[in-house]
Amino acid sequence: QWTPAAPGIDYQEFIVAGPNNVYVARMDRGNLDCTIDSMIAQGRLTGGTETVSSMATRHEDAIGYWGQTWGTRYDLVVAVNGDFYSSGIPTGGQISGGWYAKRFGDLGGASGFAWQLDRDAFIGECVYHIPSKQKVTYLATGQSQELDGLNRTRGSNELILYTHHYDLTTLTDNSGAEVLVKLSRPAMILPPPSGAVGTVIEIRPNAGSTLVPFDHVVLSAQGSAATTLLANVTVGAEVRIAQEITHYEHDCSTPYAWDWTKTYSSIGGSFHFLKDGVIQPSSDPGATQRHPRTAIAFDSSYIYFIVVDGRSTQSVGMSMTELGSFCIDYLAAVEGL
Repeated sequence: QWTPAAPGIDYQEFIVAGPNNVYVARMDRGNLDCTIDSMIAQGRLTGGTETVSSMATRHEDAIGYWGQTWGTRYDLVVAVNGDFYSSGIPTGGQISGGWYAKRFGDLGGASGFAWQLDRDAFIGECVYHIPSKQKVTYLATGQSQELDGLNRTRGSNELILYTHHYDLTTLTDNSGAEVLVKLSRPAMILPPPSGAVGTVIEIRPNAGSTLVPFDHVVLSAQGSAATTLLANVTVGAEVRIAQEITHYEHDCSTPYAWDWTKTYSSIGGSFHFLKDGVIQPSSDPGATQRHPRTAIAFDSSYIYFIVVDGRSTQSVGMSMTELGSFCIDYLAAVEGL
C-alpha cells in the first residue's frame, strides 16, 4: 500500500523477483503545493562533493522561485541520488530553481529529466546552443553581446555568465572586467527577444573574483569582450539575459517536440530506459548488468523517485530492462531515466 509522506507525496517499499528491494516515492502532478528541484553538492559547480542527506538538510526552508516569485520556501520531503559526476562536477547539464546552472553538452545525444513551471515533465534528447541565441542586451544602448559560456572558466576575449551556483566568487583574475547585475527572476531558459531583466549594481574594470550573491549574476569579460561590455553598461542601467536550448531527437537532427523554455529544474542521467511505455534496448554493460539504481519515472498522474538496492544477496540490483519492467508492471509509468 502507498503510505502518505506529505500531502501529494506517497511512499511504498517493494520486494520483487531477483530478489530486489525497491523503494519508491511518488508525487501527485496535480497537487499544486508539490514541486521538484535539483541540488548541487556544496552549492558549487567547481568541484563540491556532499551526501544526499546533507544536501537535503541544506535545502530545507531554502528560498525558491516556484510560483514565479521570490520567497517560496521549501519543505523538503524526498531526495534521491542524481547525475553522475567527475571530480565533484556533474557530468551533464543542470537547471536548479529556475536558474540555468550548467550548460548541457552540445549535440551529445541526450540531456536529462526536465520539470517545468507549468508542471510538464519530459526526458530530453539531443540539444544545441545556437551562439546568437545566448546573449545579453543592454537596454540603454540597444546593443547586444553573445554569451560565450555559463559558470565555467573564462577564456581570452570571452563573455561568461556566472550565477551563485558556480562558487562564492567568479574565481577570475584581474585581467578583465566584471559587472554585477541584480535580477528580478532567475537567469532561466528564456529565448530572445525575452529574457531575465536585471539592474547593473557595480562595474569592476580590471578586477576579478567578484562575489556572486543569490539573486545576482556577474557578467565577466576579457579582452575585446570586456571592451564591448564596459562600453554598454552604467550603474542603474538595465540588461536582459536571454538563453535558449534548441532541442532535437536522439539523432541530433530531427526537431524534438518539447521546449526547454521556463524549465524549473533538470538533472542528467545515463539511460533513457523507458520511452513512450516501451523499454529501450541497450548493449552497454552499464545497462545490461545488474547494479544498484536510482531513477526517475513518470506518467500523466505521478512522478516516481526510485531506489533499487544492489550487490547483496538480499537485493542483487537490476539491469535497465528489469528496471523498465518494474516501472511498467508495478507503477504503470511510461517514461524513465
